Amino acid sequence: MKPERLCYNEKNGYSGTLCPHTGVSSGRLRVLLPLIEANGSWSVLFEVRSPAISQGGEVCFPGGKIENSESAEEAAVRETCEELLISPEQIGMLTPLPDRLSSPRKVYAFAAVLKEYSFTFSEEETERVFAIPLETLLKEEPLISDTDRPYRFPEDFPFELLPGGKNYPFRVRREPIYFYCMEESLIWGLTANILHTFLEIARSLK
Repeated sequence: MKPERLCYNEKNGYSGTLCPHTGVSSGRLRVLLPLIEANGSWSVLFEVRSPAISQGGEVCFPGGKIENSESAEEAAVRETCEELLISPEQIGMLTPLPDRLSSPRKVYAFAAVLKEYSFTFSEEETERVFAIPLETLLKEEPLISDTDRPYRFPEDFPFELLPGGKNYPFRVRREPIYFYCMEESLIWGLTANILHTFLEIARSLK
């Protein structure tokens, strides 16, 4: 599969045609799923978070919060450059991934190609990086555990407006958690969710 086939536009979806970036829903965090090429084969690049930061030792993709008046794409590119020690010119933005990736933290992801990347990274945030061939990931079946996600209400939530107030029968949301038990490391949680969505799209375009 050629990565450019993943390009997305709002009218035709994943049409297989190169297209400019399109807007996605607003949110606090942006994540970039990096693709790298070596000897004609494509791989997905992962980071392992530094032990010195939160969730140290876990596998993730580059990403972080939007700052000031940044666009979604600018935030994803800036964070990737900071974490992988590359320049914006080395990032070929392909597409935003579907909004169904949203979580309580409002995370939206992009897929992009890294050009002339030599496995550099910032030791302040990243312990190491590794790549897994795309063909290997496409053959991998994750372990899936369905979990119930309860609502978390702020202190000023207007329960008084609802029939029954605090006793209103909210539906608990059931969501899958994916686990990719790879030789290189365990990939799970939000990172696995993003990866799973990307792989579903890639399979549909083969």
